[in-house]
Amino acid sequence: EMGISVAHYDMLFLKPIDEELLLNVAKEFRYIITLEHGTKIGGLGSAVLEFYAANGLTDIQVHQMGIDDRFVPHGAVKELLKLQQLDENGILQHIVSVYEKMKQDTPHDKSLKAFHPFGLFHNRTTDGATDGVPPSDTSGRVKINSEL
Repeated sequence: EMGISVAHYDMLFLKPIDEELLLNVAKEFRYIITLEHGTKIGGLGSAVLEFYAANGLTDIQVHQMGIDDRFVPHGAVKELLKLQQLDENGILQHIVSVYEKMKQDTPHDKSLKAFHPFGLFHNRTTDGATDGVPPSDTSGRVKINSEL
């Protein structure tokens, strides 16, 4: 247990993006991590960034997790997720990294332990894999609070 609270939102559909959910998340969180098995270019993270920029919500920090724009070799899914740091350990390391940055940005913010410091958007793959992130129902609007 590291004392990090995470709110998990399962974005079942990328198009059309759930604008109401994104606005509600922006009211609650300043740090957001998007997670997807596909490329970051044109994916969930890009859509979230575009939506927030178009709505003037530029104080939200969106950290994308996904495949960079480069060649990915063939292999077993488990090995490829580890290679891309999209396995459970890679996700945890990224969350901790963002959390440490958040603490540096707001060192005097006493609310960090009282409120969920950041939200995690996860785009479920077609095979239903969840990358070690807590599962949710299929509504795409569920929020799961997790303690790390």
